[in-house]
Amino acid sequence: MSSVSSDGKRLATGSLDDSLVRLWDLEPLRWVADFPCVSGTVYSLIFAQDGRSLIAGYGNGKIRFWNLESHREALALDAHDAFIPGLALAPDGMTLASGSADGSIKLWPSKRYRRRDSEVVR
Repeated sequence: MSSVSSDGKRLATGSLDDSLVRLWDLEPLRWVADFPCVSGTVYSLIFAQDGRSLIAGYGNGKIRFWNLESHREALALDAHDAFIPGLALAPDGMTLASGSADGSIKLWPSKRYRRRDSEVVR
């Protein structure tokens, strides 16, 4: 699976072989960082509209938000009971939708993924 940032400058890729999410700059093409898949295999990826976060859906039903400046996990959600093959953001970035193999689709308003010590991930 893969996702391109809205400005077209970055690419995120997920691998089933080594269970890593890799972040790449596209011009020039170069590796930037690896994010460990502490929640198992990654099944879906999407960049936040502001380009500061990467959101990943995992095999154990978790959603993780990765800060692209610090390359650290910003937030984890226990979202579903099965793997998450689909993530989408509303055009305004204020609602995240997640779809799971458990048959559910969930909407996550930004207030559900706000942290006290950081800004809303948009």
